[in-house]
Amino acid sequence: SKSAIQILYCRQNSLEELPATFKDMERLTLLDLAYNRISTIHPLGKNVELMQLYLANNLLTSLPKDAAGYFCGYSGLETFSMRNNLLEEVPDIFDASSGIVIKSIDFSSNRIKGFEGDKEGTYRGVNVETFTLANNPELKEYPLAIAKSNSLVSYIILRACGIERIPEGAFTYRNSPALSSLDLSYNKLTDLPREMHAANLPYLYGVELSFNSFNKFPFEPLECSDLTVFAIR
Repeated sequence: SKSAIQILYCRQNSLEELPATFKDMERLTLLDLAYNRISTIHPLGKNVELMQLYLANNLLTSLPKDAAGYFCGYSGLETFSMRNNLLEEVPDIFDASSGIVIKSIDFSSNRIKGFEGDKEGTYRGVNVETFTLANNPELKEYPLAIAKSNSLVSYIILRACGIERIPEGAFTYRNSPALSSLDLSYNKLTDLPREMHAANLPYLYGVELSFNSFNKFPFEPLECSDLTVFAIR
C-alpha cells in the first residue's frame, strides 16, 4: 500500500519509532503521529512532499536530515506541528533561500534554547507565515538566527519564553519588512531596541508586550504607520 496511501492518522497510540521505510511512501500528504511516545524518527526525504505533519506530544529531542538536508519535502507544506516535545534547538530542516513559504510552524512547549547551526553560521532559515515558539522558557534572547538567515516571517509568537533582551540586528535584514505581528508577552524584557522602527518594520500591524519588566514606556514601534494593535500592561 506504500504507493497508494495519501493520508495516515496514527495519533494517540503508543508508537515509539517512525520506521525508515516511510521514505518509500511518496504519495503521502498528511501524516498525523501526535500523542504517541516517539523518540526515534528517520528522515522521510525530499520525495515525501507533505502538506500537513503532526508530531506534537511525543518524546523527540531532534529531527534528522537525509544527505541532501531534508527531513521531508516541503514545497507544498502548510502545517508543521512539533509542539510539546523535548527539542533543545529549532531543527535546521528548511531553507529560506528556497522561496517556499509555509503557512504554520509550531515548536511551542519544548526546551528550545536556540537554533541548530546558528553558532556555526550554517542555519538555513525558514519562510513561514506564522512561526510559533511560545512557552520555551530557556529561550533567553530574541532569535537572531531569523535575521542572520534572512528568513521571511510574517507573525512570530514568542509568548511565555524567558526572553530578556533583543540583540542588535534582530530587525535589520532584507526580509524584516515582512514582519507584521509580534507576540512577546509574558517575557522578561526591560526595553526594546531603537531599530524597531518604521524604516525596518514598515508593515508592522500588531505588537503584544504585556507582562514584561519594562523600566520605561517602549515607544519604538509607535513610529510604524500601519501599527493598529499595541498591547502593554
